[in-house]
Amino acid sequence: ALITPAVMSALRTAKRTQISTELSQLHSAIEAYKAQYGSYPPSNKAAFQNHLRNIFINIADSEVTGLPNMDNAQILVFALRGYSPDKRRPITGAGERKPFFDFKPDRLDTSVTPARYSAPNTTKPYVYFDCSRYPTTNSTENYSNTGTAKPYKLPSGQGGGYANAKSFQIISSGLDNDYGNDTGYVLDSNGIKEAHTDNLTNFSEGKP
Repeated sequence: ALITPAVMSALRTAKRTQISTELSQLHSAIEAYKAQYGSYPPSNKAAFQNHLRNIFINIADSEVTGLPNMDNAQILVFALRGYSPDKRRPITGAGERKPFFDFKPDRLDTSVTPARYSAPNTTKPYVYFDCSRYPTTNSTENYSNTGTAKPYKLPSGQGGGYANAKSFQIISSGLDNDYGNDTGYVLDSNGIKEAHTDNLTNFSEGKP
């Protein structure tokens, strides 16, 4: 009876560590994407279409207009899988792609196109927000799937604005598979708070 709680706590910590490790790897992959293309991948379809025109000057218009509908979870996978070496048709063209991240096939949700990618030990996908495009906290971007993932904000005493305002946020639902429903999404001095205590991100460990 005394040992069981300690064992369960250790197992939970190990599972959360797996998510944190992968979040760090995804963070590095997004930074590598920026290093190659000059900016972070946008986290909504309209901005992503403009992004493609900027990074592939001679891209065929059909590549841009034919871009599938993508939410904040799908864009993360779409961008990090890389592009075709065919600069005119980087989306549909032939040739070997060089992915920025090694997605595990068993955690890719291919019931949607593009796919979403679940964190280890969860059934919910990582959600991505490109905060570098939003100087204030007026973005309406979110991802609704057992709770609602929105970009986290800083307290007014820390200047307000978004956490990681000059870069991006990657959010995991944590082991409870629930992003939470706090409309504030404001961080306290210890990281993610209240309804989101189980969430993990690329900038805060949260509080289980």
